[in-house]
Parts: sequence; structure tokens; C-alpha cells
Amino acid sequence: QALEKRQNPKVFAAFALLSGTTDLLCNHDRLGMLRPVALDPSFASPESVHFDLDPFAYDDEQEAERLRAENEAISYDGPQDFLSENCLSHSYMDTTPLQGVLCFTDNLEEDGGFQIVPGFPARFAAWVAENEKNQAYRRQAKETHRLALSPRDPEFGAAVRVPMKAGSLVVWDSR
Repeated sequence: QALEKRQNPKVFAAFALLSGTTDLLCNHDRLGMLRPVALDPSFASPESVHFDLDPFAYDDEQEAERLRAENEAISYDGPQDFLSENCLSHSYMDTTPLQGVLCFTDNLEEDGGFQIVPGFPARFAAWVAENEKNQAYRRQAKETHRLALSPRDPEFGAAVRVPMKAGSLVVWDSR
């Protein structure tokens, strides 16, 4: 059912409009389920401000070539390989790397769920330059092809939760 919803013509049209192409492939990357915090406060999702890409490889052509080769060598032996494919691909795409969340039920701010740092794509290159020497960030990004920000990172504190009504789609630039 989730994969069918991801292939809905309206969802496809939104991604086609924002990416500027109809050459799109729908995947079944992940599915998140959040339980209402009203039932139990421990159900709240943890703070998670992250990139689903290696920000240090994003504009580095040599790194992009390395990631392209690594992506082509994925064996798909387990479900984690599909997430790896998603994270690797963003670093060498010819279009703006987009991601989205389609909400099946109402998601309140206190439930947790989707977070974003408003306006961050405009600061992306400066953030990468400021953090290029952060060895912990670089190691994590290289090993996992994604990067979870430290709670001490100023951008972590700038993140906001995005509550959504059932049927809502939020699309963002992966940077």
C-alpha cells in the first residue's frame, strides 16, 4: 500500500515539477511509523537532524566518482543496501536531490517525525566549508554515506518539527 501511494500520479507530478524531469524512479526506501504521544510520552521520536547524503562528497567530483562506483557494486543482500543506494545516489545526481514524506495519518508536532532546518540549502556550501576539518563528521559521512548532526551543531538547534495532516506531502532539497 505504501509503495502504491508513492506512485500516485499527484506525488509523481510534485516530484517531476520540483526536479524538472519526468525521468523518475519510485523506490520503497523506508517507511516510518509514529505512535501518538498522547497515548504514551515515551512514543515521541528522538531529535534527528541529518543528511541522507555525504555533504563532503556532494560537490567533489572525485568523491562523486568513488560513490558512483560504490553504488554500482551494491549487492542488495539486505534491506540496508536500498538505503545505501539512496544515500550514495544524491552525491552525483544531475538534478536537485529531493526527498519527501507522505503522511498517512495526522502527525502532531509533539509526536515527533519530520524535522527540517529552514533555508539550509542556501547555507549548505558554507556549512560544508566550515566543517571540512571535523574528523568525526567526515568519518561518519564516509562510512555511512549520511551524516547525523551533533546536538552541539548550531544547525541542529535551528531545526523545526513539521506537523502534517493525513494526506500531506512535504518535499525538500536533501542538502
